[in-house]
Amino acid sequence: MDSTDEVSHRRAELEGCHSGHDSRDVALDGLAVALYNRFQTEGKVDDVDDAITLHHAALKLHPPGHPERHCSLLELACCFSSRYNNLGVAADSEETIAHDWEALVLRPPGHLRRGVSFHNLAVVLQKRFKKHATTHDLDEALEPNRAAPKLRPPGHPEQHGSPPELACCFSSRYDNLGVAADLEEAVTLDREGTSTLSTRPSLAWCISH
Repeated sequence: MDSTDEVSHRRAELEGCHSGHDSRDVALDGLAVALYNRFQTEGKVDDVDDAITLHHAALKLHPPGHPERHCSLLELACCFSSRYNNLGVAADSEETIAHDWEALVLRPPGHLRRGVSFHNLAVVLQKRFKKHATTHDLDEALEPNRAAPKLRPPGHPEQHGSPPELACCFSSRYDNLGVAADLEEAVTLDREGTSTLSTRPSLAWCISH
């Protein structure tokens, strides 16, 4: 099934889930994901706009206290982040950060996916720093990045995802402030990362992201 057929299929499902239907939130998210995926392949901004609208509608059905609220927040953050990458509108970056922060709060210590939330938040803060050169963003990014490796112990399926971002944060802060300790941290973390996985990106990752 191609992306357009998937969108049509999901739209029909939503039409069958009227307001108040037990599965309306699932249908809203399903169509939103299909539209987002089509945006990723075809680049039509209208698709990501519609995906955001649909995810917002699903979020309203997941009020504070709902067990799936953190998932809805992350899906919205993902859409805002992609639109920001595509159009560069600052408000989308702010929306991404706000939704990622709230999702992180809803994934307390011990939550299986807390490390993913830390990673997502750190990445968007790094992007904002690269665009606006606000050191405060790097300081904020270092906090989630420092915690993420601890939440992804050896053997964790996503353990390999943390050190490149952490090394990058220290490297960028060194470039900005010139504190030697930050450079030492960056080099140490880079060596740790590249020795853990042969295909792991090196410190050069920071230059290209």
